[in-house]
Amino acid sequence: TRYKAYEALAALAGMMRTAMVWSGGQLRFIQDSPSAPKKVFSPANVVGGLFNYSGTALRARHTAVRVAFKNAAKGYEIEDVLMENADAIVRYGYNLKEETAFGCTSYGQAVRHARNILYSEMQETDSVQFRIGIGELDVLPGEVVYIEDPIYTEAEWAGRLRAHTSNTVTFDRALP
Repeated sequence: TRYKAYEALAALAGMMRTAMVWSGGQLRFIQDSPSAPKKVFSPANVVGGLFNYSGTALRARHTAVRVAFKNAAKGYEIEDVLMENADAIVRYGYNLKEETAFGCTSYGQAVRHARNILYSEMQETDSVQFRIGIGELDVLPGEVVYIEDPIYTEAEWAGRLRAHTSNTVTFDRALP
């Protein structure tokens, strides 16, 4: 099948939980894998000091997935793998997602892709949005960051130094 280069790269990257990001005039690939956090965001370095949280609707979460792939062991015939999350089906109902695994040629790879989709649907359900200033632009999309929101942590762990002299320091808020 013919694809535009960008679409083919995006589909292939998606099979590896990887995002394509333009940064500094270059196309970079950032894989969703365990890594150390790059930065801490708190109300002190977020525009307006506000974090906006949202989550997926419970009924929108997929509890079963059918993945189509081209099986190399059978002459590249298209086959399906069906995986279901029994606990999630009981909790949320049966909600099937159908997907084609781009570049996938083995049953095992299709199973891993299906498991990944089901895991993401149940575990990666919340997101947070916030605005940053120019001083925080050293973080790329997809990189891991810490969010220190006092609404959730019930403690303030970060702040800003507003001014200082030889014997006085002024912070952005009173300290206990």
